[in-house]
Amino acid sequence: MVKIIELYYDAILRSKKTSPNQLKETQKREKKLLQKVVQLEEENRKLSAKKQSTKKLKKEFQQASQGLKAVDWYNKALSLLNLNSGELTESKKVIEYLNNAINLQPDYADAYSMRGIAYVSLGQNQRAIDDYNEAIRLKPDYVRAYVNRGAVYLLQEDSKRGCLDAQKACDLGECELLKRAKIQGLCR
Repeated sequence: MVKIIELYYDAILRSKKTSPNQLKETQKREKKLLQKVVQLEEENRKLSAKKQSTKKLKKEFQQASQGLKAVDWYNKALSLLNLNSGELTESKKVIEYLNNAINLQPDYADAYSMRGIAYVSLGQNQRAIDDYNEAIRLKPDYVRAYVNRGAVYLLQEDSKRGCLDAQKACDLGECELLKRAKIQGLCR
């Protein structure tokens, strides 16, 4: 089983690389938005003190708080992946960021798949499987979701489903899970 876990994290590392430029851009946008929020909060205090209407300000605040795009939230979550070990350093924070991404873009298959990884790291395998199912529903040829779901099934000693997913992933071009599962006698 240890080899399946190692493969699982290997698969994560190969599939989840964000360039430093993407992270810098996300951080720049986030900084600008936070500055805007601070400015709006200050204006809100002034208007409230004068007992003036804050409707326009509330609308601007909502727009500013929605400024981060789904991909930005995804990149923030991805930045919490330890590239040396393949482990998530703050799984709950990753889930929070990915929930934001999914709320902004409900058809974001990568976000579901990454959130599944976070759920596995918390031992919430069924929630992970549910997210991999959704990623596959959204993107039927999503090889990473098949690899990840197959690895979770194999971790749960559900060889039938795990091997089916490993075979599907292999049919889509990623055979490492199937090879390792065969070596360990988990799949035929």
